[in-house]
Amino acid sequence: MVQGYTERRADGNIEVWYSNGGEVIRLQNGRVVGTAGLATDWLNVNYISLPSWQSLNQASVIYHRERDQMPGYRFGIKESVTIYPTPAPTNSKLVKTSSKHFRWYEEVSQNSPNKLPSARFAVQEISGVFQVAYAEQCFTENYCLSWQLWPVAQ
Repeated sequence: MVQGYTERRADGNIEVWYSNGGEVIRLQNGRVVGTAGLATDWLNVNYISLPSWQSLNQASVIYHRERDQMPGYRFGIKESVTIYPTPAPTNSKLVKTSSKHFRWYEEVSQNSPNKLPSARFAVQEISGVFQVAYAEQCFTENYCLSWQLWPVAQ
């Protein structure tokens, strides 16, 4: 995928990524806020009480997510999500870098209509700014994606 453009917003920029197959992923602070053209799309994702990456420490935090999903015309899906720090995994799909270079977080949906596998985020601090360099997220029980910034800052 390539980054097409960045939407400048007061609540944080949204990166819009395109594939050569026509898929679109919209990310805000490393989190999916919308997709189009995937096997399962999260059309509109809203996060409520979402903690910033720099505020996450050793404790788990609960926030809420509301999303619309296609196919199936499922609108207003509400989920409670728990996020917590986790050790660097040994089985990520990271390319040309070690998982030990990042702070890792795992999040679990508590009340999803379909039990989603946990998501993982690799966060790095560059010049005082925390950003997601790698993430894995499932949109259904068996449809998952991973993405990585390139090149990876060391």
